[in-house]
Amino acid sequence: MEMLFGDIFEELREIDEEASIIVPPQFRKYVQVKPEIMGGEPVIRDTRIPTATVVALLAKHDIDELKRLYRRTPPEKIEKAIEYERYLDRQIAVTTA
Repeated sequence: MEMLFGDIFEELREIDEEASIIVPPQFRKYVQVKPEIMGGEPVIRDTRIPTATVVALLAKHDIDELKRLYRRTPPEKIEKAIEYERYLDRQIAVTTA
C-alpha cells in the first residue's frame, strides 16, 4: 500500500473512514483496514485474517480447501479477499510500469 500512496499513506489511513481510499468501494463490504486490527493490514471484514495470507495460501491450497480451512468465514468474503489482493497487484503493476 505504501508503494501506491508513498509518503501520504499514513496520513490517508488516519483521515479516511475505514481507509476507503485504500479499500475501493466494491471491496468495502468484504475487506477492512483499521490500525487497531492487525496493525492496519487489510483483513477480511470482521476477522483478523489478512487478505495477503489468504492469497499466499492459494499457492498450496485450492479455493475449496481455503473455504474449508476458514469455514467460519463466509465463502464470498474469502473470494472477495482474493479478488481484492489481485486488484492491488494490478494497481501496483500499473504504477510501477
